[in-house]
Amino acid sequence: ELPELPAVVVRDTTLEPERALDEAAALEETRRNPGSVGFVGEEQIERTRATDLEDVLQDTAGVLVRSRGLGEDPKISIRGSGLRNNFHTRGVNVLLDGFPFQNADGFSDVESLEMLATKRIEVYKGANSLRMGGGALGGAINLVTRTVDDSPPLSLRNELGSFGFWKSYARTGLRSERGDLFGAFSHSQNGGSRRHADGGRQRLLGSFGHE
Repeated sequence: ELPELPAVVVRDTTLEPERALDEAAALEETRRNPGSVGFVGEEQIERTRATDLEDVLQDTAGVLVRSRGLGEDPKISIRGSGLRNNFHTRGVNVLLDGFPFQNADGFSDVESLEMLATKRIEVYKGANSLRMGGGALGGAINLVTRTVDDSPPLSLRNELGSFGFWKSYARTGLRSERGDLFGAFSHSQNGGSRRHADGGRQRLLGSFGHE
């Protein structure tokens, strides 16, 4: 007869969800990473035109983003990866709140993401990104979205620029005893610098949490 051994219970702390971390805690977490991580915070995002990834990542070292039109099908390269590709995200993982944001072919429709609904962006460069998933030696871009805790009851923003550029953005957040709701809408249009270069885009985003 085998002896009966006492039970061994192993407990560990639960990691905070990506969206629950404030900017200071998220920045400290990225600094613990042994490799290079680019960090674009909320204030830095809002100082840009924030129409697409090219706007918000233009000052991030080692990152090249080139868009067509209003952020349409951008070319993304981290430390030279994918420079031979005309456009799209080959070799780069795109994540939303730490979860892969990709189609079955590995490409990501980043043009559907609203930068002003993003509170920070983390760029993991080179093999440093393998913690986010294999098959992306070029790197990974993690966009952390806003929640009701990051928003006033109502926020509005309007921008005007050359060549008929216009962008309007609105967001709101509501909380009750049983859950919370966050919603955002944006409208962008651009006349373009030459004929047949005009375009427009609307984005509607939302999230719901239940307690």
